[in-house]
Amino acid sequence: AIARQLFASQSAADLTIGALLLYPTFAAFAHFFWPEMLHLALWGGALAILVGQRRSPGWLATAGALLGLAVLTRHLLLPFLPIVYIALATEGRKARWRRLAWVAVPIVVLAGTALWLDWRDDGRLRSTSNAGFNLWIGLNDTARRDLEAPIVYEEYLAYLESAETASERDRLLRQRT
Repeated sequence: AIARQLFASQSAADLTIGALLLYPTFAAFAHFFWPEMLHLALWGGALAILVGQRRSPGWLATAGALLGLAVLTRHLLLPFLPIVYIALATEGRKARWRRLAWVAVPIVVLAGTALWLDWRDDGRLRSTSNAGFNLWIGLNDTARRDLEAPIVYEEYLAYLESAETASERDRLLRQRT
């Protein structure tokens, strides 16, 4: 629907869905329900609302909530968030700031609350990224097949037990790598 709206072409929509379905990584993520799928679904929902020109406060707040939840699940597409604001800011002067606020407030409430809780817990604003842990697992998993000699569960428990705060766990993990 997004490709059809953006390019005004059913062929573009068909090509987009075909490319997604034939992309092996996308199929694997969908099969195992990795957080990337939830992240992409939330971003896709927000984009469908915004590309579909839904500009009522309820739709804009819903798009903002979806983007806020997407930021909490993964930070993968975070650099594209300013593009959303630029697009909203350039589409007409009337009610521009209200449109931006209807999208921004849910993002700030959702993501800002999580950042504040992180700050309260260990005194720093930290990303909820699990990239360091995933890198550690990737570098230390010697099995050639899935479930052959799984280390993820044991390593995750060791990671959680290594320190009281998330920032201290991340610091200890960085020392191990």
